[in-house]
Amino acid sequence: SQQVYIPMAAVLAIHARENGVGTLFPPEPGYDLWLEQAQTPTPVDPEPEPPRPSGRPTLKVIK
Repeated sequence: SQQVYIPMAAVLAIHARENGVGTLFPPEPGYDLWLEQAQTPTPVDPEPEPPRPSGRPTLKVIK
């Protein structure tokens, strides 16, 4: 068994796969707002790339 968290505004119905019996729930007052926020992607600013080192790459032996 495992614990899961499901917002009640996201649950529209519950039914059994075996026989299809279930129940529908009326929409929660905040469901439309939640659905709108869930479908709107939040813009993510890309991180600036660090400056490239100048010169030729070198290897060092470390003991």
